[in-house]
Amino acid sequence: METIFLNISAGSGPEECAHAAALTLQVLQKEIKDKKDLTIRIIETEPSRIKGNFRSVLISKEQTDREAEARSELRHSHWELERGNPVRVYDGETLKPVKISFGKKQEKSLKNEKT
Repeated sequence: METIFLNISAGSGPEECAHAAALTLQVLQKEIKDKKDLTIRIIETEPSRIKGNFRSVLISKEQTDREAEARSELRHSHWELERGNPVRVYDGETLKPVKISFGKKQEKSLKNEKT
């Protein structure tokens, strides 16, 4: 998971700057609300004289790294395979177990190869 800290500040500007900081926060929250792999958290606020406006807002934006999670899952699958779990094949999305059964002809040819 990747975290970014962002400080939105009106600085020492007029009340219009504090209102712009509040609007910026609202836009960020609206845009991130629809994204499943992003979350936003308000850490600290400094309100202005007018209710709803902010002199300063500190937020953290956290993004889930789906590729890192997929690599972790793949490593775990390989670890299970090494532990003696059934043979698995990668079908492009996941590793799926495969049952290996030998017919009588295959078993005979394997025995002949061993001897």
